[in-house]
Amino acid sequence: MNAISGNAVREICEDSYGHLWIGTEDAGLNKLNKATGAITHFEPSGDHTSIAYTNIHGLLATGNHLWIGTFEHGLDIMNIKTGKVLRHYAMGPRDGDLKSNFIFCIKGTKKKRKFIYKGFV
Repeated sequence: MNAISGNAVREICEDSYGHLWIGTEDAGLNKLNKATGAITHFEPSGDHTSIAYTNIHGLLATGNHLWIGTFEHGLDIMNIKTGKVLRHYAMGPRDGDLKSNFIFCIKGTKKKRKFIYKGFV
């Protein structure tokens, strides 16, 4: 069956390759290829190149990267072409660490140089 996973869609964003990215609250991430109708599912596997969690609360596609905010497991940056997570950010005490793992909104600036995330403190 070619259907999105999950019962509660939380986020939808479009990338420059003609895909819709659909984040759910209960079953991870889905990629819909608008040209073919094909749907690809992304769920955590425990591998460092998979998404961190099934509860997706923020999505932002910029260039070849998809920023994925999770409800309680930090922020992933995925390569759109490969579907692999390149980097994961989590809460921690060091510079560059997140102040919270609860990401619920991601927004790019006009100059696309900085990204703003909103999370619980």
